[in-house]
Amino acid sequence: MKRIIIQILESFRAATTAISSNLFRALLSLLSISIGVFSIICALTIVDSLKHSITTRLSTSFGSRTLYVTRMPWVFDSETPWWEFIRRPNIKYREYTRLENSLNEAEAISIIAGRDNVNAKKGNNSSKSRLTGISYQYNQITELDIAEGRYFTEFECHNGTNVAIIGSKIYDDLFPQGLSENNNRIKVRGLYYTVIGVIKKKGKDLLDFGYEPDTEIYLPYKSFIKIFPSSFMSPNIMAKAKESDEGELLLESEIEGLMRTIRGFKPSQQNNFSINRPDALNNALEPVFTALTMTGWIISIFSILIGAIGIVNIMFVSVLERTQIIGIQKSLGAKNYFILFQFLFESIILSLLGGGLGLLLVLLVVLFPQEAMALVLTNRNILIGLTLSLVVGVVAGIVPAIRASQMNPIAAMRKN
Repeated sequence: MKRIIIQILESFRAATTAISSNLFRALLSLLSISIGVFSIICALTIVDSLKHSITTRLSTSFGSRTLYVTRMPWVFDSETPWWEFIRRPNIKYREYTRLENSLNEAEAISIIAGRDNVNAKKGNNSSKSRLTGISYQYNQITELDIAEGRYFTEFECHNGTNVAIIGSKIYDDLFPQGLSENNNRIKVRGLYYTVIGVIKKKGKDLLDFGYEPDTEIYLPYKSFIKIFPSSFMSPNIMAKAKESDEGELLLESEIEGLMRTIRGFKPSQQNNFSINRPDALNNALEPVFTALTMTGWIISIFSILIGAIGIVNIMFVSVLERTQIIGIQKSLGAKNYFILFQFLFESIILSLLGGGLGLLLVLLVVLFPQEAMALVLTNRNILIGLTLSLVVGVVAGIVPAIRASQMNPIAAMRKN
C-alpha cells in the first residue's frame, strides 16, 4: 500500500513537472475553463445576492413576521376572475381600530397608506417626495433609523398632529442650513408640518425600482388623511406576529376571523380582503431566479465544453510528446496506473487552475466597489466551481491517460 501511495505521489510530481515545462500551452488550455467557471459562478453569485438582497429588503421594508391585510392580493389567483378583486371594498380605518383593540396574537399593528410624487416645499425650495401615513406602532414592525430628532408620540398619532419625519434627500433639499426650532416647518398640499425627525441616509438600491427611500416623508395617519381623505384610498393594515407564533399561523387565523366578523360574513361567504405575506413575493420571483440560473448554466456550458476539448487536445499532444518516456518507464517496471495517474493528474491540475482563475475573476467582481447591490461569493458557489473544474479535468483527461497507460513499451520506445 505504501508503495502505491509513493507511486501516486510520483505521478503527481511528474504531472506538475510536465505542466511547468510547458507554461504557455498550459495557460492557453485553461483559459476556456476559466471563462466557463467565471460565467456560471458569476451568474450563481448574482442570483444568490439578488435573492438575499430581496429577502433583506422585504424584511426591512415590510417587517419580519409581518402580515398585511389589503384589498387586493399581492399575487393574483388565476382561478379567481379579475372583476371579483375590483369589486372588493377598501380597507377602513375603523377596521384597523377593531383589530388593534381585539387582536391577541399580534405583537404590534399599524395602518399604512402612501402617495407618490407629492411636492414638499420650504420657502423657495421644493422636493418630490413619497408621502406615507402611519400609526404609532409602525416603528415596532419596521424600524425607522432616525439619524436626527425623534419618532412620533402616541398623542401625536392619536390626534393627527401635523408633524413629519423626513428622508435624508428631503432634508438636504429643504434644509441646507440644518434644522432648528425656528426653521423646522415644511408645506405639503397647503398644510404646514413641523419636522421632528430625519431618517438616516439609505442611498439608491437596485431593488428600489425607481423609488428612492430617501425621499420618504412620514406623517401620522390621521394627519395624512387631511390631505388624502380615506374615502378615496384603500390603506393597508400590517400586523407583526409574536416570536412564539411559528409561521404566523395563529395571527393569520385570528385576523381572518376578526375581519370576517367585522364585515358580517356568513360561513358560506368568501373573503373580500387578502392577507399577504412578504415571502409570497419571494415565491413569485422564484421562477425568475431559476430562469436566470439556467441561462447562466446554458451560456457557461459552451465555454466549459470548449475548454474541455482544449484540454483533451493538449493531453493527446502531451501523450504523443512523451511516448518514448512512457516506453522507458514501463520497461523499467512502471505499472499502468502510474502512467495513467501522470496524465490524469495533469488534466485535473490544468482544469483546477482554470477554475481557480475563474473564481479569482469572480472575487474581483465581488470586491469591485458599487452601490447597486452587495455581491457575496459564498462557500457553496466556490465549491461548485472547484467541483465543476475537477469533473471537467477527469472527463477531459481520462481517455488520453488510458491510452498512455496501455501503450506497448517496446513500440513506445521505437517512436521518434
